[in-house]
Amino acid sequence: MGLSGVLLKSFGYYGVYGISMSLNVFNMLYIIFVVKDPMRTREQKKHDRQSCCHLFRTFFDISNVKETVSVIVKDAPNNRRIRLCVLLGVVTVLFGPMYGEISIMYLSVRYRFGWDEVKYSMFQSYNLILHSIGTTFSVLVFTKYLGWHDSLLGIVSTLSKITASFVFCFAQTGAAFYFGPLVEILNGTSLLSMRSIMSKLVEVDELGKLSSVVGLVENLMPLLYVPMYTRVYSATMEVLPGAVFLLGALLTLPAVAVLFWLFYEHRKQLRKLQSSDIQPKL
Repeated sequence: MGLSGVLLKSFGYYGVYGISMSLNVFNMLYIIFVVKDPMRTREQKKHDRQSCCHLFRTFFDISNVKETVSVIVKDAPNNRRIRLCVLLGVVTVLFGPMYGEISIMYLSVRYRFGWDEVKYSMFQSYNLILHSIGTTFSVLVFTKYLGWHDSLLGIVSTLSKITASFVFCFAQTGAAFYFGPLVEILNGTSLLSMRSIMSKLVEVDELGKLSSVVGLVENLMPLLYVPMYTRVYSATMEVLPGAVFLLGALLTLPAVAVLFWLFYEHRKQLRKLQSSDIQPKL
């Protein structure tokens, strides 16, 4: 990512896209000729020697969609349906601002600080490195060493994101803007914590279907948030160019509320378990 701006300056768009295409072709060839397929199950082998019509019938079977959606909507203990629907809503307000900010970030820094593509690519590399460090630190220290619950990890992450939004909004210089990724260094764990919470609500054989629903929601978010962010940025760039980042903070607030509720439910469940352990001894 740090070289993208330099490559664009040196080779232009044809060079950048040509290098990208070459890397993708290399990846495809590596997967075809080097990566070995795992042993197939008997269930998978039963589709061998079938016609193309059978393949299309199996691939486009509407029952697959029904089974996937049923993971979210079916009744289950502990209000699982409500929890999953609420958590899917949280996923939308976590993924959405991320896509929205990416769509206007370069326009914003070019207008506010006069950055070119080289300076912007260096900033994105710095941002990615800090996020990787923060995510690794959170997983190793907060989760494994301190044993924090996923909801508490998400609270810290989203509050980090909200605080950084004010830095991005009101930064007057490029150096001050560089302080933003340092403030939101823990933001990368919010999506990890949400996936972890959701995976604990479903059965093992439903994890793939749940991942499909989450992936669908994630891929739909640019359709909603990119036009929204572009419209807000165009309307506020003359008054407060960084106001669009405050939109991300505002949209993240519902996620914070849900995570606090999940943490409260977790603490309440722990108290019930502790009381049930003490009761037989009385």
